[in-house]
Amino acid sequence: MPNSVHSLSISGRRGPTALYERAQAFIHDHLRDPDLSIDQISMALGCSKRYLHMLFSNRGLTVSEYIWRARLLNCHQDLETQGNKTITDVAFSWGFSSSSHFSRVFRKYFGIAPSSVHKAQHGSLSPDLLSRRLASVSNLQSRLPGNTPAVARPSII
Repeated sequence: MPNSVHSLSISGRRGPTALYERAQAFIHDHLRDPDLSIDQISMALGCSKRYLHMLFSNRGLTVSEYIWRARLLNCHQDLETQGNKTITDVAFSWGFSSSSHFSRVFRKYFGIAPSSVHKAQHGSLSPDLLSRRLASVSNLQSRLPGNTPAVARPSII
């Protein structure tokens, strides 16, 4: 039987909140797919694209914004912890298909270049500057709406 808007969620609940949680879980499970789209998500969840847009807009984001923010947060985390990977490797591993586009949106979202985060991994930034930047990231992470315990992924947010 195909999924429907009223089907049980992974937490056993029904309704819009449950579907939103299922959407979050699906997105997080497919973040690395550069072709992840609202079409793919709505088909997997058995709901219309319009309804999916409404679920996210009620929480202050579009589906695309949610996807990009989650990808950016993962990239930031990998740039901090994966010193053996290049910035391009990290970006492409999280679904970006252009390193220049990644650098632009990363800088816009975090206020710093990805190379600054990557350099911090190798000890090129002062401890004071690094701590201010990490505090900024923590603040941004806390503003990503809709992280519910039922679907939170520890490596993501």
